[in-house]
Amino acid sequence: MITVQEAAKLLNISPDTIRRWEKKKLIKATRSSQGYRLFDPEELKRVQKKYCDSSSEVPFQVLKGKKTNYTIIELFS
Repeated sequence: MITVQEAAKLLNISPDTIRRWEKKKLIKATRSSQGYRLFDPEELKRVQKKYCDSSSEVPFQVLKGKKTNYTIIELFS
C-alpha cells in the first residue's frame, strides 16, 4: 500500500490533489489503523492512465464568454 506523499510523487501531482480526488471518489483509498489514506498500486496505475496520461486529451476545457464593451467599473456600479 502507498501513502498520500508517495502517490503524489508517483503521479507528479500535489498531495492535496490526491486528497481531493479521494474525497470526490475519483480514486479509491483504504484507511490504516491510524486513519491515514493508503492507496493500492493498481488503483494508482488506473488513475494515472485516466487523469495523468500526457498523451490523452485534456479532461477540461476553458470556456470563454462573448466580449462586451463594459468595463469592470460599469459592471459593478
